[in-house]
Amino acid sequence: MATDAIITLERLRCIRESDGTGHSEPYIWPTLLSIDDNTLATPLLVGVSAPALGNARVVIKNDMRAGQTADIPASVGVLRVRFEDGLAIRRLILAVALWEEDETPEAAMRAGFQAFSGELRAAVADNLFALSQASDEETDAIIETIKTRVSNRVRSAIENGLTGWQKARVLIGTLNLDDIIDSAFRSFPDLLSTPIALAFRAGSSNDYEIQGNLQVRPVRVDRCQARVNAVKAAQSVVDGVDQEIRQLQTELQHASPGEKPFIISEIKRIREEDLADAMAALDNARVALSICRSRIPPVFPDTVVAIASDRAAGNKGGVDEKEIQGFKTKTFFDNSENVAVTIASDGKSTIVAVPKTAISRRNQMGDDEYKCLKACKDIADLESRLNCILLCPVTKQYQVFIF
Repeated sequence: MATDAIITLERLRCIRESDGTGHSEPYIWPTLLSIDDNTLATPLLVGVSAPALGNARVVIKNDMRAGQTADIPASVGVLRVRFEDGLAIRRLILAVALWEEDETPEAAMRAGFQAFSGELRAAVADNLFALSQASDEETDAIIETIKTRVSNRVRSAIENGLTGWQKARVLIGTLNLDDIIDSAFRSFPDLLSTPIALAFRAGSSNDYEIQGNLQVRPVRVDRCQARVNAVKAAQSVVDGVDQEIRQLQTELQHASPGEKPFIISEIKRIREEDLADAMAALDNARVALSICRSRIPPVFPDTVVAIASDRAAGNKGGVDEKEIQGFKTKTFFDNSENVAVTIASDGKSTIVAVPKTAISRRNQMGDDEYKCLKACKDIADLESRLNCILLCPVTKQYQVFIF
């Protein structure tokens, strides 16, 4: 089974800061490097995961002062790598640069951001063998060498991203470029879940700390993932057609009298042809997904056991048992007396119904709901049976499975 390694940088704590304005606007550049059998078989040797370019300068907190703590946005705080099953080598290296926002132009800052992850990967790759054999002291020295190399490359990229006029402003002191506070590295030779603490101390003037964690967990494979992807793709097509219609409607509001008939006819054509085809494809994709889900029964033991435990402990949660339309039914309800799950069987077929929203105990499924589902249960063709179930009003409130 494949394994996901997820780095979550949760909080930034400012212990001491010395920005010239008396406050700080910190942001981070995190990069997660991965080394495994697959990356070592490529010319680059090392895999890289980093935030999108548009997140090159996400300020964690404006006007941050000593003693304050701020949550790190997920856009820059979450990095993940997936390792395939059966790998002999699985290692991670986390590098985070902490910056102070000032006035670096966006284009130059993005150039530096791209250089950071690219040069970091190249520098680690060039020192990969040395890192694998080094003592703790030697490792610290290699990391300092990597830091210097990456820092020089980033500063060069930022400088090259400035226009001539911007360089002149820097020279005369009217353009204050963003400051690098410090950078921190953390190696994970063993792929195990663990807390993370990173310290950023630029001499005695700045002192920050990042708290987070590494989570390692197996990938749960959805056997209907291809159907899920098909629904997403079909929905994307529908959304695109809807957007096209909205754009034409906007154009219609500002069109001249001579242009309006064509725009109106085009909107009508798109609705009747393109949108109809896209909706039909989406409906088919949804049906195929529902059929796939119906072949793979959900598992509810945790819900049933939890409710039974509540009941044994004297809480309100419990189960109603009835016989309706030839089915022996059990409706489990929670401590708030809302339906958790309903299970019904006639000895040949089993109906499982899970509420889509909160449904009170007194509004649980009754004679009409079971009568409709009873008419569907013996239909041999799976797609026809599914269509029959979807036509039952109960499916508006419940996700229903018949086995």
